[in-house]
Amino acid sequence: MAEKLKGVIPPMITSFDKEGELYLEGVKNVSGFLADHVQGLFICGTYGGGPILTVDERKAVCETVLDTVNGRVPVIVHVGTIDTKGAVELAKNAEKNGAAAIGSLPPFYFPHGEDNVKGYFEALVDAVDIPVYLYNNPKTVGYPISPEFLARLKEEIGIKGVKDSSFDIMVYADYKRLCGEDFDVVLGTGAMFLPSLPLGGQAFIPGIGNVLPELMVRFWKACMNGDMENAYQDHLTISALRGAFKKGGSNLVTVQEMLKVRGIDAGYPRLPFKPLSPAKRDEVVNAIESLGVKLT
Repeated sequence: MAEKLKGVIPPMITSFDKEGELYLEGVKNVSGFLADHVQGLFICGTYGGGPILTVDERKAVCETVLDTVNGRVPVIVHVGTIDTKGAVELAKNAEKNGAAAIGSLPPFYFPHGEDNVKGYFEALVDAVDIPVYLYNNPKTVGYPISPEFLARLKEEIGIKGVKDSSFDIMVYADYKRLCGEDFDVVLGTGAMFLPSLPLGGQAFIPGIGNVLPELMVRFWKACMNGDMENAYQDHLTISALRGAFKKGGSNLVTVQEMLKVRGIDAGYPRLPFKPLSPAKRDEVVNAIESLGVKLT
């Protein structure tokens, strides 16, 4: 995958059964549904519960998604772990099974200096021939990746792009400015896509896109076609939807429940996450539909 990512690339959720075991039939259901609508998938990340999966479970999710999608859309596999060895193992498995690229958080939990982070990503770049994207998510990792350091990683070891979940348009702008036109900067949210357009934005990774891919793709097409009136109206709706989904608490649990409302068997969350109560589910559905967005 030499070209930059384009379009709507949902961070796909992972399905479990009631006992908390991996539910691959649900993984097939969700990936098959999304592949009919979007331009790519980002799997085993934050929404995909990567950190609560074992290495073998993550391999199984990767293999199931790639088999189900069967080349219809590119799949970016998140391989970030707390240790370099596990990340490299996941990266090699992703490449072997046909992933278009891999993404990775910097190693988390422990605070790491730039030398450690550089060594971690250097091992990933050396392990595979497909593009490696850094996933900047300071809230979950505990530290940010500065634009200056990211530019170094690009030049010194060959990182090809970044998924930016800083929710800071200045960070996004500086990534674009310092890393150059040949570097792929992808937003980790739909809420900032409209203001990213003058900076060259062309792809985003929206959690709500798991449930409402049609809306997200309509919004993206309006943006790309210069239809700013409709793009702005969809932007306002998407911003309001973020608040509606947050009424359910954890977004990945809420997304899973709303997929069920749409008639898609997406399974259950894994403990310590718990399914929404019927009352909370109805509250979220009512909040979504009050915005003129229908789930059923």
